[in-house]
Amino acid sequence: SPYAKWTWNSKVAGWEGGFGQQIVGETWVAHHGIHKSEGTRALIDGVDRDADHPILRGVDDIWVPTDVYSVKNLPSAANVLLYGQSTAGMTPEAPLMWDKSIMPITWTKDYSLNGGKTGKVLGSTLGSSIDFQVEDMRRLIVNASFWLLDMPEVITPELSVEIVGNYEPT
Repeated sequence: SPYAKWTWNSKVAGWEGGFGQQIVGETWVAHHGIHKSEGTRALIDGVDRDADHPILRGVDDIWVPTDVYSVKNLPSAANVLLYGQSTAGMTPEAPLMWDKSIMPITWTKDYSLNGGKTGKVLGSTLGSSIDFQVEDMRRLIVNASFWLLDMPEVITPELSVEIVGNYEPT
């Protein structure tokens, strides 16, 4: 198939790991946390935050009910903005699970296809429908969208990320 190279388990030469590995920086690996038992607490990279990375403007605290995913082959050129720590439960108050390693959960990276123009991408293992109930999660993605469009000047901590209409994720 001409589309075989895009799949997560591609073995096509030059496309190992498919779109995820080659463009975003990682492909599907595995659950690191226990699905439907553990949540994810984001640990914000203070170096990038202090450097005022536009994607992190106004992002103070992210806890989501989806578990941490394994990230094993992130390229060294990726810039990790958030690391994830598993939580011992499905509430924002759940304690961190210090016996589990942290994983990159949000990063940026440049890519180029066949020597073409360089593009930039945001990779994240966050983002299930229920994650978007969290205001700072929405802020992260809205900020990233503006950053990817080369519009960092419009990103402010006051930017509205309110949910419009009725939102009932499953």
